[in-house]
Amino acid sequence: MGGIIVLFFHFFWFSPEYNWKTPVSQTIAGLKLLWPILIYWIALFATFGFFAGRIPFDPLSFEDAASSLMAGITEEVAFRELPISYIARQWRDEKKIPLMVIIPGLAFGLTHITNIFGSKPTDTLAQVVISIFFGVFFSAVYVRTGSIWAVLIGHTLHDLLVSSAAVYTPELPDIVIAEWVIIEGILAIYGMYLIRKEKRPEIIALWDRKWNRSKKDPADRFAEN
Repeated sequence: MGGIIVLFFHFFWFSPEYNWKTPVSQTIAGLKLLWPILIYWIALFATFGFFAGRIPFDPLSFEDAASSLMAGITEEVAFRELPISYIARQWRDEKKIPLMVIIPGLAFGLTHITNIFGSKPTDTLAQVVISIFFGVFFSAVYVRTGSIWAVLIGHTLHDLLVSSAAVYTPELPDIVIAEWVIIEGILAIYGMYLIRKEKRPEIIALWDRKWNRSKKDPADRFAEN
């Protein structure tokens, strides 16, 4: 509820400057860009199942399902919608687009360092690295499409799957942790590919439209396109 309230005030504060309503086509485009996460889930949970000796999922309680849902919403609001939309308002330089993706990804990952109080330092370090890669991937999809709904859906589904994985415990074998880090790293690389140089004019134009920037603005290099 807190995330939704903050989101409301964010939209209200910048209205009508910020066009927060996302066309369905942008959300669909964002969901299509999430296709690598399907391969990620198959590879990761197949490994979980191998070590568990069975299908690695258990039914979720209402509390666990609600917790996963709320985490997906609040984290996407806090680490994608709010910072990236604000950064896009301030920066219109194509060279800074990678920072629009990396900074929120780093912030998202580093918040998990507080878990060191409840788990081993090595497990916490792995979680921080995994979360950074995860954050970079979702930030890139959001920057590319401007659809918070696409990444919110992907993030929430991921949290639901991880929460229901029967072998998701701090005692996961090191080989599973290593696989997790590697696959997340590949996702992050794919995310950076999504914002490659050839796509940056398109990204700037997208965020110019979302912020309703006037075509009279001399800095608007894409006004004539």
